[in-house]
Amino acid sequence: MARLIDGTSSLARFGDGELLSMLRPGYDLYFQRTTPELSAELRSIWTMQDLDAVSLVLGFPDLSKGPYWSDVWANAWPDLRLITRTDITYGNTHVTRPRFFHRLGKRGVDLWRQVWADKSICVVTGTGSRFVPIAELFDSAATVSREDAPPTDAYDHVDALEQRLLKVPADIFLLSLGPTATVLAARLSRRGRRAIDIGHITSSYRTVFLGDDRPEDQPVTPNAGRS
Repeated sequence: MARLIDGTSSLARFGDGELLSMLRPGYDLYFQRTTPELSAELRSIWTMQDLDAVSLVLGFPDLSKGPYWSDVWANAWPDLRLITRTDITYGNTHVTRPRFFHRLGKRGVDLWRQVWADKSICVVTGTGSRFVPIAELFDSAATVSREDAPPTDAYDHVDALEQRLLKVPADIFLLSLGPTATVLAARLSRRGRRAIDIGHITSSYRTVFLGDDRPEDQPVTPNAGRS
């Protein structure tokens, strides 16, 4: 969080979907089919090819011991360990997840609010997405705009989306678009723009502070009245 607050770094997060899309041909998310091109680009980001470890933080998942993540690590780690760098410091993928807010409470909210305080932010997410820039997290920003992307198979349109975003005069792009967010965070960082793969942060806030279901189980279009 200190790296993000100081105003220089972007964040590209790898979760279970990104790891398995990178390592397992034929693995598809329900909203993003895995292609050889996507797998290759995720691998190039994970290994930081032509990327600057000062301007881009890679998110590494927590080493959780629950049954789901234990299965993910058993599946992924034998291959992942062979391409994981030992000369860079990773961030924590779960910084946008409920466990972050469970651990830090309102301090975690304040840390995120500092990241975009007095800055213009542009939210990039799929059409009809559950992502809503709720005031509790985002009213510290100077302005909030939005750019919609295809809600499924967004990576198929990533080149055009990148070119469109480069024309947007925002201080920070906040990306909520699955593996395509990971890719765009790296690409925009490479082009000298700040981008943060923000994931389900608003849904995570609702889970912890409003008692809603876990992010994946919340409605795609949340009740605006709960904001």
